[in-house]
Amino acid sequence: MSMLLDLTKVSNIYITTRIINTDDPININVTGPDLVKRKCAFSAARSTVMLGSLESQVITYDKLMANKGKSFDRNTGIFTAQTPGIYYFSFNVRSYDGKHIGITLMKNEETTTAIATDAGDRKVAQSQSIMLQLEVGDRVWLQLGPHKEYAIYSNSFNYVTFNGFLIYANFR
Repeated sequence: MSMLLDLTKVSNIYITTRIINTDDPININVTGPDLVKRKCAFSAARSTVMLGSLESQVITYDKLMANKGKSFDRNTGIFTAQTPGIYYFSFNVRSYDGKHIGITLMKNEETTTAIATDAGDRKVAQSQSIMLQLEVGDRVWLQLGPHKEYAIYSNSFNYVTFNGFLIYANFR
């Protein structure tokens, strides 16, 4: 017995099959873009200081708390979308004494949002979030601006974090 289900217009489908007293194989093929969904969520932290330079620097991470879907590479600091859809990203940073914060969230070489603070004697923590529509292969990362007066501070308390997750797969 063979069955083909085309669920192009349907989502949240649950298929239950119960076979009693038969040795016949049943093949079920489920097709449709709404069912090509991947779960995707990541959370990364940096536990060391990062000082600015004359060139922008991608922020990398030494701790990975979650990486469902394996779309985030902590060594390069880059998230690569494997499923088209709407994603939510957030990040947190802490200032380094006497230095400015200048962080941008990048999508395929374009700035989407940023955090900037002036240099000061007191430590400042900043947070930012954004939702982005991504296609397969789109890349998202954080980068420290191109100036020696920029820096971010972190230690074992993980003041620098980058998080993201898929909200709606295949949303157009």
